[in-house]
Amino acid sequence: MVAGREGLRAVPEESLHVTLVFLGSTDPAGVPGIWAAVPAGGPAPGFSAGDLVALPRRRPRVFALGLEDGDGRAAALQREIAAGLGVSEGRPWLPHVTLARVRKGHRAAHLATDAPAIDPFAPTAVSLLRSHPGSRYEVLERSERSQSS
Repeated sequence: MVAGREGLRAVPEESLHVTLVFLGSTDPAGVPGIWAAVPAGGPAPGFSAGDLVALPRRRPRVFALGLEDGDGRAAALQREIAAGLGVSEGRPWLPHVTLARVRKGHRAAHLATDAPAIDPFAPTAVSLLRSHPGSRYEVLERSERSQSS
């Protein structure tokens, strides 16, 4: 999808994730309080692949694989965590995995390709991540999820 596309940088496989709540420039001293809002354990929500999406639509900075939350468990978990943190983004949550970012100084046309074929999956954990330049993430906290419903 990204190979040979000037101006796009693929997100490394080890950095692929689904964001439940974006915390921005949160002070690291607040991590224990943030983590307290994450429900422990519980069954993993299930996802299936949706369409490729450009974000934002008009002048994309990222290309992502939209995800379908068939049973609504992921959306319920997202709402529970956001409510526990008192976070409201003002727009509906869009479950997705960012696959590529547009390099600074470039503009990217929409991708004329099909979404990658992936089997339905259930994440194995909920993690609190710190973002570093270059699509690198540091796990600050992690809660395992069971694969059963």
